[in-house]
Parts: sequence; structure tokens; C-alpha cells
Amino acid sequence: MVFAISYIFIGLSFLFLSFKTCFENHSEQLHYNMTLSMRMQYHWNPIAVKLSRQLKKLYSTIVIFLIACILVTLTLDSLNRQKMFLDFNASSKIHSSRSNESHLWIDHQEKYCQNKRQNTKVEDILCMKPFQYLPNFKNPCWKDVNHAIKCLPYFMLIGMDKSGSSDLFDRLIKHPEIKGNTGSRGKETMWWSWKRYGLWLTRKIKRQNFNDYTSYFAVSAEQISNTTNDQGYHNLITGDGTPMDMWDFRGWPQIPQNMNKSEPEILTPHLIRHLYPEMKFIITLRNPIDRLYSDYFFLKLGRPTSAAFDVAVNSSLQILNECNRVNSLRKCLYDAKQHYKWDIKARIHLGFYYVYLLEWFKVFPRDQFIILRTEDYSTDVFHHMSELHKFLGAGDLSMKQMNDFGILSKEHVYETKAKQKVAPMSNVTREKLLNLYTPFNNELAVLLNDSRFRW
Repeated sequence: MVFAISYIFIGLSFLFLSFKTCFENHSEQLHYNMTLSMRMQYHWNPIAVKLSRQLKKLYSTIVIFLIACILVTLTLDSLNRQKMFLDFNASSKIHSSRSNESHLWIDHQEKYCQNKRQNTKVEDILCMKPFQYLPNFKNPCWKDVNHAIKCLPYFMLIGMDKSGSSDLFDRLIKHPEIKGNTGSRGKETMWWSWKRYGLWLTRKIKRQNFNDYTSYFAVSAEQISNTTNDQGYHNLITGDGTPMDMWDFRGWPQIPQNMNKSEPEILTPHLIRHLYPEMKFIITLRNPIDRLYSDYFFLKLGRPTSAAFDVAVNSSLQILNECNRVNSLRKCLYDAKQHYKWDIKARIHLGFYYVYLLEWFKVFPRDQFIILRTEDYSTDVFHHMSELHKFLGAGDLSMKQMNDFGILSKEHVYETKAKQKVAPMSNVTREKLLNLYTPFNNELAVLLNDSRFRW
């Protein structure tokens, strides 16, 4: 369009110059004739006067038209340049991770993979070359050497334990475009935080490799591969709902890049980002005091009484204070030995949401997270499920459709029944826990710019 107008402008310019030359020659001739006529004492012909006036008007019109052409050409050219700039930026954002994989891979090689490190028996995720994800798949899927489709999760529900994550995940995968996995409860692979390092809650198990992790999504990968929308696009997604992934970093000494370090440099967020930078995260947080009380009875850590819980909390607080006297809180929270001590008492270390969330925000941008409060989610399931579907780019569902799919069922799955049979937490213990968590809840509220997280 711009080039066409430019050519018109050039043509009109030549026409204008030709006309101007002709007009000037005619004017000179006319002036000569008028002078001659005056000398001969003849009167000037009225027709010639009228013609001169019309020519002057035409000349002015052409000048105005050419000026307008110039302004239109410059405006369209500016808009075209701006559109190209915006299109380039949009394309860069959409394909930031997939089109720049080679660049990211080179950066990782230079920073993490140049020097030979001691074998820790755990796969070096940061030195794995990123996969070439299929462009016609919404979910991050690729073809392996045998041309079989393999997939990572499109989203991860990473926390928090006993904050309604199981109920939330169960409702999510009832959406026709969202699939689960073959892990525990169709939800938890436990790979990033436990199985990858050969860890369990209070014992060790056989390590699992990365192929073991992708196998949890094999069924979903087949469903994703066999389903397309009207445009031939594979629009189904799958997710991982392991709440331990948010906070359980005790396997960090086994990560090769952390060798010989007193505190970790690389944690789970770094590893996930290397494989899939566009991962979306869902987190549901509950008042850490209430969460701890429910957690104690769910894991059957001691006698199922309020008094036994009080004793367990006091023991856990003492363990924390002893560690924190000589170490940073971060080191205490990520230390395996400390975990084993708390895991047989009361797991107070899970309630430091702010500390854990900072680790994730250092690696992933804020807009890749949606963070809910359990207290809000449980009172308005429809609103929160609608927001989650929007966040995941899944199709909108009406209230009737959600009811038909069972998404709005009044029954909450995996609810801790044992706690309902015991007395409420003592006020003394609640006050101790309030003093422990309040400073971190305040920091969390500032971090999320939401005062509701002060509880």
C-alpha cells in the first residue's frame, strides 16, 4: 500500500512539473501578448482572463493534493513500521522459549556444563538438550528417536499439602480438555521432589530417571495425540499435581551444579525452566496453622489428640530453633536431616510459604502463577474453576456444564476425617504458631500484593 502511494506520488510530481513548465511558458506568452496588446491599445480578451483564473485554481488544487499525498504516505509508512515492530515483539514473546532453544542451550552449556563434575547418580537435567516441541500441540510434546509422542505437563499444581490441592486437581481434570496422569490418585508423580533423588517421606527408595517421569504422562500423551479441534490443532493438556514440589528441596545436594556448596544454587524451578520455560503453576495456600493441624492427623504422626499435637509442635519448634541458631532459615528448611526430625513430630517447616515462593519467583515470571487461598476457593468453587480454566486456556464452561461434568460437586475429595473427631487446637499452641508464621505471612502478603494472605 505504501509503495503504491509512493509511485502515485512520484507520477503526480512529474505531472505537476510538466504542467508547471507548460503553465509558466503559457503565462510568459500570455504576458507578452498582453503587453503587445496594450501597446497596440487593444482591450484584453475576457475569455483569456477567465482561463487564467481557472488555471490558477487548478494549480492550487494540485499543490494541495500533492501535499495531502505526502502526508498520507508518511503516515502509512509510520504505521507500517509500527505494525512490523509490534508483530516482531509479539512473535518474539510467543516463541521466546521454542525459537530460542539453541541460544538457551548454549548459555546453559557455558554456565553449567563445561566442567566435568563428580557423578551424583542423578541425571544432569541442566545439561540435557531441550526438546523440539511440536508446534501444532498446545501441550509440550515431542517425538523421541522412535517417533513416539512423549509429553511433559502443561501445568503443575505444586502446593500446598493439606490445602485442598487434591480436591482442586480432581475438579480440574473433569474438564474435557484437561487430562491427569498415572501417578498417585491420578495426580501426584512425586518425581521432582522425591523419586528423582530416591527419597520418600521418611525413607529412601530406588531412584527414577527422566524416562520414568515421562511415562506418567504416556496415557495422556496418546489422548493428546489422537485429539484435535476443527483446525487440526492438538488442544488437550495434561498436568502434574505434586504438592511437595513447591517446598521439598532436600535432594539439592545431589544436583551436580550444587556439588561442594553449603547452600543450593540450583533447585527444582531451575530444572523445570530448562526443560519448559512456559510452564504454568497453580498454588493453593491455607492458613499455615490450620494446615499444620490437619497435616498432623492426616499423616498419623502421633497420637490423634489435641494434647499430643501440642507436644509435637513444641518438639518441632525446638528443632527449628537449634538449627536456626547456627544456620540460615533457608538451609534449615532444605536440609534432609532436619526434615526427618520434623516428619516424626509436626511438619512446621511447610508453613513458611514466603520462603519457598521466593525460589519460584526468582526463576519464573509472576504471570505464570495463579495463587489461591483455600478458604476462598472452598466458598466459591464455580468462580475459581472459571478463573483456572481461563488461566490454562481451556474452553469456558457454563455453570450447567460444570455441574454436568461433576466439577461443582459438593463433596470434597480426600478430606481429612480424623481431625473432625478431636478437640480444637489449644489457644497456647495456636499463639506459638501465630508468632512463628505471622512475619512470613506479612512478607507473603507484600510479595503477592494481597492482604488476605496475612490470615
